[in-house]
Amino acid sequence: MASPSFPQKSADALAVETVAKLLRNGSQHDADRPEIARAVQRLRLLGLIETTIAEYVRCADSRDRDYQYVQDRSCRGRIRLNDALDEDGDSFHCPECGRTVYPRQKTRHKMLQVEVKQDKVAVFLDGIIAESALPRKQLQPWVWRVDTPQGEARLVVVDYCGQEPVSRDWALNTRACYIVVDAANCKNRFLPEKWLAWARLADIVCQPELLLKLLSSAAATAPSPEARVSVPVYSATVRPVVLGAPPADTKTTAPKKPKKRATRAAAIDAIKQALREHLLAARDHAYSQDGEEGPALLRRPTQQQLADQLKLNISAVSRAINDPSDKEIAILWDAANDIEKVMKFKG
Repeated sequence: MASPSFPQKSADALAVETVAKLLRNGSQHDADRPEIARAVQRLRLLGLIETTIAEYVRCADSRDRDYQYVQDRSCRGRIRLNDALDEDGDSFHCPECGRTVYPRQKTRHKMLQVEVKQDKVAVFLDGIIAESALPRKQLQPWVWRVDTPQGEARLVVVDYCGQEPVSRDWALNTRACYIVVDAANCKNRFLPEKWLAWARLADIVCQPELLLKLLSSAAATAPSPEARVSVPVYSATVRPVVLGAPPADTKTTAPKKPKKRATRAAAIDAIKQALREHLLAARDHAYSQDGEEGPALLRRPTQQQLADQLKLNISAVSRAINDPSDKEIAILWDAANDIEKVMKFKG
């Protein structure tokens, strides 16, 4: 049931969309915008996010001296000044277009960066159900069973759960309500099945009662018997929010820094593997929606999403994709943005 799962028209549309943008881990926002400040205050009060302030420059800023040399003046890339330096320490790279940027003569802005607190997401959702006094039990990480008046339903947080709860076969046999934390391109990440009940976490933050309605709706809805198709109901090839690794023990002796070329080669291999996995998911997605309107292209991950997923600097991803010594990575990168190449991809 995708339609009632998306934002309700009666809600404050601006607030909901602002909250949705803030619930993207690592997302960056203008710190001086009033609607951002209000939403940040609410999300921090709920414990769902923590924020830091940093300076940034815009890739294409009409007030800057280098604007006349910018080829893509529609680029909305923002470059943080404190962590975007490349390995030589003398230039920056735009996370959107990969352009090299020299910030000395550029206008500086204040930027707010968000960290989504995964443990608090669970506390928040569990708290809503607890207030309703509905019986509930966690079955596995990020999957709960909830007993509603209409019957039993599952609550699944797709950003953090395993592969089984987002498989179509599991969904067909389980009356589930899916919650997505990072809502970027979420309509294309879910299969267009009428019986699927899902919502953005932002919608639940703005309308907590919506969660109980969706759980009840999921419990009362029986999926239509259809042929099984081995594709996920939600594409999580590139996780929108990546579970961070624990910080290294600074007291231990640091290993020797690997050579640049070895580091670059490792980054290239990791990016190629991530792109292959995305292409496989995109191919299955395209064939599953190849109807009257033709196949649908699953959006290619951005360089920033790849950097977040693989724990790389955005400049390292940009250099790897444009590395002339490895032709395969460029082929995979281009193929992921071409529906014909996606559908012909063999893995």
